[in-house]
Amino acid sequence: NCIAQTQTDVLPYQQALTLLCSQLDSRVVSRMLYDPSPVVRIAVIRALMGRPALDINDLSVALILLKDRNEQVDIALMRLLAKFASCPELVIPQLLVSWTTASDSLKSEILDVFRSYGNDAVAPLMTALDDTRNDIYQAVCQMIAQVPQRYTDALLAKAVHFRTREDVRTRILDILRTHKDEPRRPEISRVLKQMLT
Repeated sequence: NCIAQTQTDVLPYQQALTLLCSQLDSRVVSRMLYDPSPVVRIAVIRALMGRPALDINDLSVALILLKDRNEQVDIALMRLLAKFASCPELVIPQLLVSWTTASDSLKSEILDVFRSYGNDAVAPLMTALDDTRNDIYQAVCQMIAQVPQRYTDALLAKAVHFRTREDVRTRILDILRTHKDEPRRPEISRVLKQMLT
């Protein structure tokens, strides 16, 4: 419960806490993520970054911080998620929700997390296209636009799949119209023509 009294006290305090957390049991560290002080929450996140892996329990608790009111906590959390790039099916839907209200600096960190997932981000993003909320759709479009070539195959497959809802198919067609994957443009054009006839 000790609190750093001034801004100059914060860094050594965080470093000491991070070292302490690295020695503590996972359950204790998880409880510390709920501490009212952002200094403590950031120190705990940094301690988790020092671990060789992030287990599902720590990850689930850490994801609660996506709703944190302190942007520095959110940024620390994004760096943790980017480092481990685990459980994309759990993390990515929550990142998309965070994107809708994030500041520009936090959006930059979220993009780093998406990049860290590489091809593992494809399936969760395709699933997110089924979400009926327009702000989530806009977030998905932003993610796809970062590395469009990574998503071409999945977009084309989902566009022609018989189980794809019509509203989702319309969204995919809108994405494909401006999709920047020039080597695949003839194939994309064929699918667009097929879907529109």
